[in-house]
Amino acid sequence: MNNKEEWVERTIEVDAYINSAIPSEAFVKRLKSIPNSIKASYTLVSKRYVWAAAASIALLICLNVFSAKNYLSQNDTASALTETINSDFNFLNHI
Repeated sequence: MNNKEEWVERTIEVDAYINSAIPSEAFVKRLKSIPNSIKASYTLVSKRYVWAAAASIALLICLNVFSAKNYLSQNDTASALTETINSDFNFLNHI
């Protein structure tokens, strides 16, 4: 075997010397208590605040849609006005 093959073999054989870590009882207990602590903090948020946040998001979406529609129609009006001014200016140039 060459050096590379020996290195590969030694690397593969390393797992025979590695043992799994055994977690302590306190750690396991903390992990098991996480869902209960999340559930407790979830019940602390009032439904009133949840609905207020949902209404605020809906209002922001409506305002953005209205603003976008207004902006697009304003651009169309501005381009029509620009065309009118250009035609008037061209008319004046020909006089």
